[in-house]
Amino acid sequence: MKQKAEVAVFFKRFDEAEQIFKDIDRKDLALDLRMRLGDWPRVVGLMESGAGSDQMLKKAYKNLGDYSAERQKWAKAAKYFKLAHDYEALQHAYYKLEDFTNMEKLIEILPPESPILEFLGDRFQSMGLCDAAVSSYVKFGDVKRAIDCCVLLN
Repeated sequence: MKQKAEVAVFFKRFDEAEQIFKDIDRKDLALDLRMRLGDWPRVVGLMESGAGSDQMLKKAYKNLGDYSAERQKWAKAAKYFKLAHDYEALQHAYYKLEDFTNMEKLIEILPPESPILEFLGDRFQSMGLCDAAVSSYVKFGDVKRAIDCCVLLN
């Protein structure tokens, strides 16, 4: 049956090959097939039915987020980046959406001295959001920069 599935893959009958793998109870092979194809929505569907690991699921969500971001669908990208715990890409998606409330929530989620905090502080400062910028800089550990931000934004 595995050979039959591989023949189906060779002839680009991917759905048939996936079904064969499922029938012989080898969801791991079906998952591997879809990952090789880059069919990330199908990968997530297979993982939700019991195949794969948490790391693989995060990778799939990250790839779905990247796919959405490439097509300028920032709301979908933000959703997938949040599920993947990719905070650097998530803050970029929130910035594109001009969702500063959720950007501020990232300050609480991120660990102290994360480089993303410095970047968030710069973005908040450029938008004139002094309190959020100061919170970012202080959590990052750069108090001087927080004071400079207060002086700059008065």
